[in-house]
Amino acid sequence: MDCLFCKIANGEIPCSKIYEDDMVLAFKDIDPKAPFHILIIPKTHIKSAAEINGENCGIIAHIFEIAAKIARKKAKEEHPELEDADIGLFFISPCPG
Repeated sequence: MDCLFCKIANGEIPCSKIYEDDMVLAFKDIDPKAPFHILIIPKTHIKSAAEINGENCGIIAHIFEIAAKIARKKAKEEHPELEDADIGLFFISPCPG
C-alpha cells in the first residue's frame, strides 16, 4: 500500500511519537500550523470518511477519545487553571492517499 500514514504507522517512515496503542498512533506534525499540532492516525487503513462503517467505526471513536485525552493532558500541563470545557480541539478526516 502506498499510503503515507500507513507507512508512518508501520514504522517505515519515522515520526515524533506522542502516543501509541494497538489502534492508533499520535505524532507531531512535521509542518505545524499551531504551537501544539499533532496527527492521530488509525493503524488500520481507512482511505476516507466515506469508508467508515460498522466494522471500523470503533477506531474512529477511539481517535476522538485519544484526541481529547492528549488535549486535556497538554492543556493541564501548560495551563493548570483551565477547566475541561475550556480546551479546544480541531479534527481532520483520515488518510491523504
